[in-house]
Amino acid sequence: MKRTRKIAVIGSSGGGTATLGHTDARALLHSIDEELRLLDATIWHAYYVSLDNGKGLDGANECVDNATVYTVQNDIHEEATDQEETRFHCRAFYRGVLKDVNKFCRLDNTLSQSILAGEIDGLICISCHVGIFSSVLLAAASKEIRVTGSGGTSLSQVANLYHIRLIGNAGGSVATTTFTRAVSYTSAFAAYWKLAYEPWKRCRQSGSSCTSVLNSCLPMFWGVCLLKQCLLFLHERFFENSSQCGSFIEASILVLEQMALPFSCCVTMATSHASGPAPVSSLNMAALIASTSCSRSILSGLLAGRLVSFATERLLYTLIFWNIPATMANLLISGGVGALIALLMLPVSPVLGIITASIRWTLAVSVGFPNLQVRIGAGCALGCFCCYGSKVGWYHSVILPLILIEMELGDASVLGAVDELTLVLVSAGICAANVLYSTLHSRQDHLSTADIDLCRRGFFLNIACGDFVEACYPLMENRLAVNVSGYLASGLSTAWLVASSSQTPKSLAYLPLPIAIGVSETNWVQMAVAACIAFGISFFGTLIDNWSWHSHKRD
Repeated sequence: MKRTRKIAVIGSSGGGTATLGHTDARALLHSIDEELRLLDATIWHAYYVSLDNGKGLDGANECVDNATVYTVQNDIHEEATDQEETRFHCRAFYRGVLKDVNKFCRLDNTLSQSILAGEIDGLICISCHVGIFSSVLLAAASKEIRVTGSGGTSLSQVANLYHIRLIGNAGGSVATTTFTRAVSYTSAFAAYWKLAYEPWKRCRQSGSSCTSVLNSCLPMFWGVCLLKQCLLFLHERFFENSSQCGSFIEASILVLEQMALPFSCCVTMATSHASGPAPVSSLNMAALIASTSCSRSILSGLLAGRLVSFATERLLYTLIFWNIPATMANLLISGGVGALIALLMLPVSPVLGIITASIRWTLAVSVGFPNLQVRIGAGCALGCFCCYGSKVGWYHSVILPLILIEMELGDASVLGAVDELTLVLVSAGICAANVLYSTLHSRQDHLSTADIDLCRRGFFLNIACGDFVEACYPLMENRLAVNVSGYLASGLSTAWLVASSSQTPKSLAYLPLPIAIGVSETNWVQMAVAACIAFGISFFGTLIDNWSWHSHKRD
């Protein structure tokens, strides 16, 4: 069985606060240990001082500010099983004012004795105070233990005062993250011990598909659409003649239209494709920069996010293995990758924007034919298609992505209005009819108590939230007349909306019914009538079916 190399960690959260993750000592030590295990090594002993409230030690008052000492004292033996070797014990060992914490670390000689006894194979110094940890550093110097770490001031003092040889890319800690530091330390020991360190080969899950990422951005689309509607309302009613306030609102609307949604898609795609414990903060910063070239195009935002996630991890490992300091590595993967992807997306974004604009134009034209009969037929077909597609599993793969493409500029959508009519209100009508029937007939007949509870909950969520349209599906599948009334309601309500609207009808589901109608702007009356048609046909169709079943059963 391979011998597990033992690493000691000493240090603190640092003088400044220019690192990401400096306040979470447990996460940092756990991340370091996780990377070391790829080398059959582990943190055997640690003293890590973390100042409370995320403050930097440079401006700390020893007699006032509180700090905590986190320790790792591994009790794993050489003959331990693989399952036991995966255990990691980090705990807050001592807490008090900084002066007492420093005194505790200075007087405790457990680690220095372990080093002198030959139990420690390497030392990681993280912004350590060379005076407080002098006994440890003296022991490391006498045993010629190799040292790596971060924190420019402390490392330079370690090398100068104790004549300790630093290995790897030991350097500053500005702009570093928990993950980049862990990889940097581990890479240093791997190079010194001449071991293979290939963290990119760790077990990783495949990233989400484009449609999944796009669908997960629905809250952002939803919020941008509502905010844009509110800003337009305020501008038209109160600030149209106010040059200063009006210009400010117009600028806000322009930002929403051009940048908000591409940025959201870019960041979400980048983080969803992050493999392993890649630094999410670095991905977010790189994605933000890359999204600046994705104006008015959510597809380019998705593509830029995918490129960011692809490039960030690979560049990170390359830089660290070239012994580039962690600070510079993080600057390059956050700022450099983002800038490069932004440049690459400059010629691509307009093309992808044309594609999504063409999709919006096609949907608008499909319900905007000059001929009334054609518009009615197209609206009826579109309503029935959405009703059927939702039942067979096309909603999340086809309908919702098309809705979000329509909402690319922060506007409501044609399919959003159809969604509200054919799914939400049809479900509400069916559920309401069943609830009313059960109320008028205490005897349950063909509806169980569970069915009624489902319908009651479904009706409430349909009207109040525009959600849980699936509540009616079991009832539609079991009763032919209910199924027919659902399709009839879907087709006729959409046909009415398309035929009666003077402009392209648009709305949005996942809203309370009154707001979904209000979002339709100039077509709100037509949308309200269409909502009554969708609800009424499905309601009375289901109610008649229940009465006919009751009459047939009685006969």
